Amino acid sequence: MTIRNRTLLIVAATLAALVFVVLVLSQFILVDSYNRLEVQRVDQNLSRVANAIDALFANLRTINRDWSHWDSSYAFAQSRDEDFVEREMPNEILANIATDYVIALNARGEVIAERAIDRLKAVSVDFPPEVREALLVERFSRLSELNDTHEDVVFVKNKPLLVAASNILTSSRQGPSAGKLIFAQRLDDARIADMAAALDLDLQLLLPDLSNAPEGVQARAAQFASLSADNPRLIQPISAERSEGVLRVPDLAGQTAFYLRLVMPRDIVQQGQNTIAVFTAALVVSGFVLGGAILALLELNVLRPLSLLSEDVGRIGAEQVGERVTVRSDDEIGLLAQAVNRMLERLDESRRTIRESEERLRTVVDNAPVLIWTVNKAETITSVQGSSVKALGLDAAQIVNESASAVADRLGLDLATMRQALQGQEGTSAALIGQSQFVTRYQPLRDSRGEVTAVLGVATDVSKSRQSAEEIQDAYRSLEKKHRQLERVQMLIASTLGQIDNALQRTAPRDELRQYVRFARERLDELG
Repeated sequence: MTIRNRTLLIVAATLAALVFVVLVLSQFILVDSYNRLEVQRVDQNLSRVANAIDALFANLRTINRDWSHWDSSYAFAQSRDEDFVEREMPNEILANIATDYVIALNARGEVIAERAIDRLKAVSVDFPPEVREALLVERFSRLSELNDTHEDVVFVKNKPLLVAASNILTSSRQGPSAGKLIFAQRLDDARIADMAAALDLDLQLLLPDLSNAPEGVQARAAQFASLSADNPRLIQPISAERSEGVLRVPDLAGQTAFYLRLVMPRDIVQQGQNTIAVFTAALVVSGFVLGGAILALLELNVLRPLSLLSEDVGRIGAEQVGERVTVRSDDEIGLLAQAVNRMLERLDESRRTIRESEERLRTVVDNAPVLIWTVNKAETITSVQGSSVKALGLDAAQIVNESASAVADRLGLDLATMRQALQGQEGTSAALIGQSQFVTRYQPLRDSRGEVTAVLGVATDVSKSRQSAEEIQDAYRSLEKKHRQLERVQMLIASTLGQIDNALQRTAPRDELRQYVRFARERLDELG
């Protein structure tokens, strides 16, 4: 693989890994943060809804107390002034204070006045008997404490009513109680719509049994039922585009009065996803731009100079002595070119040295009485040379590529020793080729992995050496013979001298002495 392709692959793999890491971190960090922000926003809006419901109760409680703790109301409960309700509780005022039903009881619990209005039209309507029955329950008609105000939620035909009831006292909140004043406010769709518009929320009131809930909400009834006084809120995504927040509103007994459900778009999460997508796209584009810039710089500063250097090196042949590559810069590529030139100089020197060595070796091989051959693993002769080739009358062209066993006699090969050498064991053999005696050395040739690939055989002609040895042996025998003769002469001379010495002691005549001398001279002449 080329450097260009490897660089492109590395850049692409790095970019892919970076995008993967960014996406994973985004999912585990950014998206989680966006989800928390979304939950926080839904929770804040549920708090606004809870505050709005509390405000409805507080407003109804305040209005109920203001009307109940008033001297005119106290006097009315005692005198039953027929004009009081018409005069003090006109439809417009009740509509303005968002009160739909009013019931006044005397101290004996008897109804002394009641009024029902259509809040939207500000006109009186007939008081529904089911509403009257729901408001005249004991928890509203009988208050244990003088200053108590009971607030609760009651249902009439599955419609919730916010109810506040207080004792009728003087303006200074003095008793005894002259009766009870009960105010009720319908929590109908119109009021929920007004609340939703005021809060700018998609708000929905759900009954405790979820009978008025959409089908998808009814399927999650178990989640709604799990809400309690300790855990009154439920926040969860219901789709990729929307989140749901549910607020449980309890009644006076602590049971679920109703649920307020708001649905909000998941714009925070969607915006976060869009941000991640834009960032990822920007990262990818930046990666491609950076990769292109890296490749361009690599092409300009590395690949192109290397290509030119490669062309220069390829142009320099084995026989082009003195040729050098062009040094085009002083950077790392230029230093490499200088190193290549120094290497070429050393190669030229090595070639000259090798050529001189080859010439000397060729001279030695051509003149020395040797026969050099090589055989491969297939036991085929691959080369034959040496001065003995011509001396033995061999034709190297006919021997090369022949089987070793076929030319063993002509080359003096010992096949067993040769095969041992093919197995890696050196060896030596002697053979008579023609009239000449040769001693052959078998040397295994190995490759870079140390495996035997061929065998080199060097056969040396030792005929002259043998002849010289025989001549030396003959000379030695002649010398040994002369030595024995010399020993005999020495013994003869010693004997003759002894005899002469005896003759002199005896004062022998001169003729006897001459006879001894003549005898010794004759023996010496015989030794010659």
